[in-house]
Amino acid sequence: MQKTQRRVALINGAGSSLGKAVALELSRAGMALALFDGTRPSTDRGELAAAVRAIDGEVVVLGNGGGEVPVKAACEAFGRLDCLVNLLVPTPEMDPGQVYRAPLLLLSAGFAAAEALNETAPGSAIVNHCFLPSAFAGTRFEDCMPAVRGAMTGITRTLCRRLGAQGITVNCIQTGLIEMPEMRAQATAKVLAQKVPVGRWGTPADVAKLATFLATRNRYWTGQSIILDGGLTSGISGT
Repeated sequence: MQKTQRRVALINGAGSSLGKAVALELSRAGMALALFDGTRPSTDRGELAAAVRAIDGEVVVLGNGGGEVPVKAACEAFGRLDCLVNLLVPTPEMDPGQVYRAPLLLLSAGFAAAEALNETAPGSAIVNHCFLPSAFAGTRFEDCMPAVRGAMTGITRTLCRRLGAQGITVNCIQTGLIEMPEMRAQATAKVLAQKVPVGRWGTPADVAKLATFLATRNRYWTGQSIILDGGLTSGISGT
């Protein structure tokens, strides 16, 4: 175990494009990182770890661990845990059943991280993420995304109520159309036809900046589902 004085974040979903952006932003903010992704090859995280080290960041790459988020391994690696970031990014290789199950795994991870987060509270945080249903309109995930969004909202509120007294904040970022390969690979005509009021899709950096604020500077904003969609939900039903 390498003890660190830096704040530590465990990123679940670090193998995605969004995971890379969040990891680099958190590293720039001075956090040490434990990288995990149960759905993607470890080589993706290895390349990311090299990028983090290039900006003088502390980082470890955690194994797949049978699907469970390895909270204990992250704590053992650094001697502490200050933030758990859960990123849910469906890919063409995943099946809807995996996406349906994801919120339950994230809830379990939140409870598993509670003790470690409590030791570094107040100021520790859980930051969840999911996509709005409109981002997967017309895809094989279209039917499951409304239920997944509802589940993510529910687990965020549950963890907020359970952990708030210890000074642990819990929030969920719900994103619309994000410019990343995983989304472009699945974009249907329904998705491409949607008009974003600000005139562009979001970027992973947009999400990363908000996630970093919630992980490092927020102390009172908790239990919320924060919609980051460029105004998409202002004029489209079913989002």
